Amino acid sequence: MTKVHQSWQSRVPGKIHGIANYYTDLDGMQHVIVATSDGSLHEMHWNQTGKVSAPTIFQRFDKLTSLAGLYAPDENFQHVFATTGEGNLFDVFFNRSQSLQTRTLLTQLPAAGKNIGMAGFYSSNDKICHAIVLSKEGKLYDVTFSKRQIPVVNEFPIQFDLQNIASLAGFFPHVMAIFMTSTIRFKRYFPILLG
Repeated sequence: MTKVHQSWQSRVPGKIHGIANYYTDLDGMQHVIVATSDGSLHEMHWNQTGKVSAPTIFQRFDKLTSLAGLYAPDENFQHVFATTGEGNLFDVFFNRSQSLQTRTLLTQLPAAGKNIGMAGFYSSNDKICHAIVLSKEGKLYDVTFSKRQIPVVNEFPIQFDLQNIASLAGFFPHVMAIFMTSTIRFKRYFPILLG
């Protein structure tokens, strides 16, 4: 059985809508982003020697549907992706030396399915950030960008039945879809398959 080396508990005000997490190797911190039902995004962080920071609200979105996060080591930025009911995909990005910035990556994306989720990961081989978004219609999209590339939207060639998907997760080079039937589909991510 796996031993838990560190446990902690914290509270955020309101009902939790979703979470995202990532690790920043620049400072060795674990980060958890908690979205509450009012659309607020709270950030907490810790490392193996310190205690957990108090939850800090850093952004709020009306009609928040899902979120994901990642760390891009080539630019030393943390990225938190948020989708809204109107189909907007936002990128909230920051690092320790620069203040919080928000940009709309794409406004024409079909609205994300509520509580289905999205995944975010950084592909180290090509230094590209990925936001994997599942629409209300069950279509899976990969929105890619970098500091050198404007956002590009690709539709996955293999689609899933939205009725059966419970959640979505990902880490380079994999995307996972978890189904209501307790089945986990684990797909190796190959950019050549997209588009």
